[in-house]
Amino acid sequence: LQDIAVRRVLRRLGRHFEGDHLVQIRGHKSEGYVLNPGQVPFHKPELILPSERKRWWKEGSVEAFYQHNKILVVDSDMLLVTPVIKSANDDVYYQADKKNVYRVSPEEPKLLHWMDGRKARREAHQRKDLSFIRKGPLQPYSSFMQKL
Repeated sequence: LQDIAVRRVLRRLGRHFEGDHLVQIRGHKSEGYVLNPGQVPFHKPELILPSERKRWWKEGSVEAFYQHNKILVVDSDMLLVTPVIKSANDDVYYQADKKNVYRVSPEEPKLLHWMDGRKARREAHQRKDLSFIRKGPLQPYSSFMQKL
């Protein structure tokens, strides 16, 4: 996919390859590393969603856009969750199962940020502004959205 993307970019720029051999762009010590998606700036960095994920790519790069902007659209009536963690400013973390916890976006209740369940529980133990909520039965997320 990357070679196709690089070829398309060059074509759009009215350029073409002039070398005599294939160039690897993945390895950080390779001669083509400057063309790596993790190194090339994205043309509209303001469209990159914020993320706390560990990363090897540069901020504002093509790879940052690809990795940060993965969104899964789910019917809120079908997503079964229960509140498990609450913050001092009323942010709520919802759990679907042990591995999947979702933090509600303060700006948009329809936007949930996924967190690894283990990481969410660790964070709740470490931060004084977070507290555990007694788990109730799983309910559609839409029923909680009405209360937000």
